[in-house]
Amino acid sequence: MASIASPELQNNIQEMQTGIGLQGAILAYGQAFKVDSSGFQLNVNWPNIEGATSVELESASLTLSPDHKHLGPSLGSFPGNSESTELDITLTSSRLIRSIKLNDFKIEIDGEFTRVRNQNELGAFRIAVALWEGDRFGAPVVSVPPTSTRGAIPPLLTGGSFSNSVLYLPDLQTTQIRLMVVENGVPEEFTPIRFSTSSAVLRAAPYPSDMELLNFESAPVWGLPGPFKDASSIDLKQAVTQGLDKALETGSPLSTHVTIKSSEEGHLYHFGLNTKGQVLRKFEEKVKLSLEGGGKMLALPDPVLASTSPYKVTADVTLKHKGMRLHPLSDTLPDTLGFFQGPIVGVDPVIREWPREAFLDETLKRIGLFGHAPEETELSIRLMAISEGGGVTPLNDGWGSAIVNPNNGQSGLVWIDLPDYGPIDQAVALEVKSTRGRFYWVENGAPVTRIAVAHSPQPGDKVDIGSTPVEFTGMETQILKMTLDSGSFQSGPPLINSDQFTDIVLTNLTLRYQA
Repeated sequence: MASIASPELQNNIQEMQTGIGLQGAILAYGQAFKVDSSGFQLNVNWPNIEGATSVELESASLTLSPDHKHLGPSLGSFPGNSESTELDITLTSSRLIRSIKLNDFKIEIDGEFTRVRNQNELGAFRIAVALWEGDRFGAPVVSVPPTSTRGAIPPLLTGGSFSNSVLYLPDLQTTQIRLMVVENGVPEEFTPIRFSTSSAVLRAAPYPSDMELLNFESAPVWGLPGPFKDASSIDLKQAVTQGLDKALETGSPLSTHVTIKSSEEGHLYHFGLNTKGQVLRKFEEKVKLSLEGGGKMLALPDPVLASTSPYKVTADVTLKHKGMRLHPLSDTLPDTLGFFQGPIVGVDPVIREWPREAFLDETLKRIGLFGHAPEETELSIRLMAISEGGGVTPLNDGWGSAIVNPNNGQSGLVWIDLPDYGPIDQAVALEVKSTRGRFYWVENGAPVTRIAVAHSPQPGDKVDIGSTPVEFTGMETQILKMTLDSGSFQSGPPLINSDQFTDIVLTNLTLRYQA
């Protein structure tokens, strides 16, 4: 599965070459490493989100570029020749040859062998290089220096140079190579002359060969036969997804890796295994909350939400209005409680009064009393009409009642349904008594009382899910794939708040965390 560099990458490389040069650009942006058969591992580490259920990977890519100027591995030192016209070198396998160091290199000039170290010392002679072709050596493929221009024919056999006793070649792939020293400037007129060397040390080009990428299970996911000579961008989305999915499945840290291997040692630059995606925590069960005019924390299953804020939260939101709202004259519930203060409700009625015109035209449906019972207690309530002189008489014969169980002295709100009084057209007060047991009714200036009145959703009525308002559209409201304030889901669930009585259902609640 060979990979081709993207047009953008090719353009970047061209700009690097014409500007500061490819090597300088790579050093500025890439990390150098050596690769061989033992492998080089690149890791992907994503944030560990408590309760994560899946990952979504948008992209995963690895860009590799060969280190063109790095010194390649040695291919060994080979015996030289003594005053002959050829030096043949045979390798154990086909390799890409970058350079040959000719130790004690001497050329026969005017009957004497003269030491030559640099190209300008060759005079009228040339070093010619030929490669093995099937059953024999072919014609020279490189000449140092190259042949001269002949009319419209440009110089031939180019690409080589000779400096400090090292013959540099244009990366020749072969198993056998022949070196000759020749005179004359035209290939068909090359005449060999004698030369000698004590030894020849070959170095390969710095390119790895037969590269492959292995996933976390050491299964190949990409490969390129032959030497890796050109920059390449490799799509690893599938391999990384499989690795992250496996980590999630086993409860391991959310990480994976790929391993780069090659049959022959080489030097590369990598630009990181770049991934883009999200870690998801999706609540498969519906999240439900019943709100009775006020605020409640949304109850979410363990584990607790991550301390990292998700970047996006969505859910299908359903509101089912219960036909009531909290009246503005309802008392605020105490945040903290010290010692108990307030009336003790027993068989003797306790009266709670409000302003005379507090509930005109309102239909009172429920009353909430804040306090606690030291033993099982039965409370009874009714509305009383207040006369102009201040006397009270029952609005009708009905009572509302509720059983209150002890709760280790912890006060709470006890809602009690009222009889049907219809719309209120006069001043009223509340009478509370106990037919069995006692009730400690907490006082905060007056006994703390909440009042629910009949109400149908109106424009502007809403529920706040954290910092996100959700307006009612009727008795039942449904909004699919609604985006909720992500900051409200950091470290803990959001507060749900409204003056309406409503059931709230969140379906497909999904928290997305940036990887």
